Amino acid sequence: MKWYPGKLVMFADPSRGGGREQAILVADIASSEFLVQIESFVDAVHGFKAHAVRTA
Repeated sequence: MKWYPGKLVMFADPSRGGGREQAILVADIASSEFLVQIESFVDAVHGFKAHAVRTA
């Protein structure tokens, strides 16, 4: 999670007895910027993978 520059959120995970978990907020489905948000996330993942390959 440390690599992602975007927003992180906490949520209750019912599969773990309602314990709180941290997640990456990829995009707001109701936003007019939804596709831009998805593109930004995909770009971040691409950068993470490129960095992981260079440092492996």
